[in-house]
Amino acid sequence: MKPLWGYQQELLDRLKNPLRPRHAVVTAHPGTGIRKAIEAYLGELPSGSVALVLCPYAATVEQWADRLRAKDIAVTVLDSATVALRLLEGEPERGGRVLVATYARATHGPTSLVLSEVTFELIVHDQPMPGVTKQVDRLHSRARYVVALVDPQSTGFWSGWPLLADITFEDANREVGHPLFVNVPYELSTEERRLRREAVGLLSEYAALRKTPPLVPSDSRAELHARLLTVASGATPDVGAAGDKRSPRDDDLSDRAWRLLDQIEGSQDVDPRLDALDTILDRHLRVGVSCFILSSTPMDARYIADHLAGAGRKPRAVLTAEDPLAERRSSLQSTGPGDIVVATHGACAFFEGWPTGSIVISWSSRNHRELRDVLTTLDEASGVAVFRLTAQNPSADTPRPPGRSSG
Repeated sequence: MKPLWGYQQELLDRLKNPLRPRHAVVTAHPGTGIRKAIEAYLGELPSGSVALVLCPYAATVEQWADRLRAKDIAVTVLDSATVALRLLEGEPERGGRVLVATYARATHGPTSLVLSEVTFELIVHDQPMPGVTKQVDRLHSRARYVVALVDPQSTGFWSGWPLLADITFEDANREVGHPLFVNVPYELSTEERRLRREAVGLLSEYAALRKTPPLVPSDSRAELHARLLTVASGATPDVGAAGDKRSPRDDDLSDRAWRLLDQIEGSQDVDPRLDALDTILDRHLRVGVSCFILSSTPMDARYIADHLAGAGRKPRAVLTAEDPLAERRSSLQSTGPGDIVVATHGACAFFEGWPTGSIVISWSSRNHRELRDVLTTLDEASGVAVFRLTAQNPSADTPRPPGRSSG
């Protein structure tokens, strides 16, 4: 097993300190591998004790389970009522037991009833959901210690808890051999910011009218253009689910969308993110490194790939989560020196075969969860550099990349 980085070992030592706070917070940026310190602590649980790891998503639950099993730590995934009920009948496993569940499972139904009968040595909240305060308070009363792993500046039921550790990119970058994190700034023109702000606002109005959640996973020109085109062309049926025909509001949104599309298509501004991307590639491809460009949506992936092809840098592969898993793994694992792969976060989430010395470029994204799933796997990589394209002057409606500046 690879030794812990210095800051991970320091956190493990604090977790072992019997004088630590009963409830505590660890703030950390995605990619710093802070879960490894928690895993090391769980591997040393006293015999017969139980720990609970709570996650917002099933994919994160599976990642915890896979990593714990790889370290020979007894783990039970509470993914059904049957598994939960068996828990009450099972014998304590040697070396302790770790239960892993989503918040939905842990706070509702049979699993919730079972957990109300268990006493925990430790409860770990991995990126907790702020809206489950009352439900988790009941679980906290049955735990000796509780720790929340959160992004910097996030708020929720853990707000006000003592800070056990604050892990920054600077901490990671000081470790020799650790993946290097670099922010690459780009600036949006006043016109570009206005167009993006108006596009996001119009799409939010459209979602509210349709009574659907607002979904703007990316603020790139390509993604906004495609979604505005849907509104402008009236791609939704004239008759809604409730039998209502198109209203004057639909027509108004359609007209405004067409006007915005005309402005976007007529804009003379060069996409500053593409310029930032080209600068990175100019510097690193000449020395023959492998390059992975990660986007949040398939539309963005195609947009990036088209730009690269037009500049004479056709990607070796363009991957999305819709591609077969075997094909994705093969493409990622066979990426060689000088190759470029463009992929969505979902296409390479939990991939752990990053080539030594490769670079990963993160296109700005609203989907922080999928980006976190990718960056989490980089802690074991050797000599990898992560470049995060970061808007220096985002508008109020322009998504910011996760975390704080790393210089």
